[in-house]
Amino acid sequence: MLYRDALLEAMRATLESNPKSLILGQGVSDFKGTFGSTAGLVDEFGSDRVVDTPLSEEAVTGVGVGLALAGHYPIMTHIRLDFALLCMNQVVNMAAKYRYMFGGKHHVPLLIRLVVGRSWGQGAQHSQSLQSLFAHIPGLTVVMPSTSQAVLEYYAFATSRWPDPVISIEHRLLYELDFETGKTPQEGVPWKPRVVQVGDDVTVVATSIMVLEARRAADYVLENHHIGRGH
Repeated sequence: MLYRDALLEAMRATLESNPKSLILGQGVSDFKGTFGSTAGLVDEFGSDRVVDTPLSEEAVTGVGVGLALAGHYPIMTHIRLDFALLCMNQVVNMAAKYRYMFGGKHHVPLLIRLVVGRSWGQGAQHSQSLQSLFAHIPGLTVVMPSTSQAVLEYYAFATSRWPDPVISIEHRLLYELDFETGKTPQEGVPWKPRVVQVGDDVTVVATSIMVLEARRAADYVLENHHIGRGH
């Protein structure tokens, strides 16, 4: 399954399973559908659940926080992580803090999808990877799915079982890559570190698209320098 098709399937599954879920974001109802990850959903579920929003990140994210507090499950989409910086007050001071400010009695169940990675000449304002910034905020869970299977598992768990805000960072260069799916889902919370290739000599830790690069590097040093599995 292509990565973008896994995203689309995850979005559709959430809308189908939870009638109080909705998708908000710039271009989510456009024919391109956020690089294909929301394509056609407005025709299936209507414009009241797949909502194209204005260029106003802080206001729209505030709407998402309010919807979550009112019992809905919003999925916010930002086609570039960089412009999520404009809604940091809502993400950091509001969504992430409610569970602490009200003794765990109030939660903000919310998925925020952020896209990173290069494509055509986008310049410095469209090229940042700020996952470490979000990961340092108490109350936020940050995931970076590296395969289609990870997308399906992470998003199903986040949208149905996790009570607090989740930041998911998707690498643009993964969207057109094809991955094996249909494996047995990992038990418990799925976004824990997982071993994708076993070796004997070196441990490489990677996230997102760099998991693929790490596997290429491991295959190279095994073939050319006999470092890795069985050596």
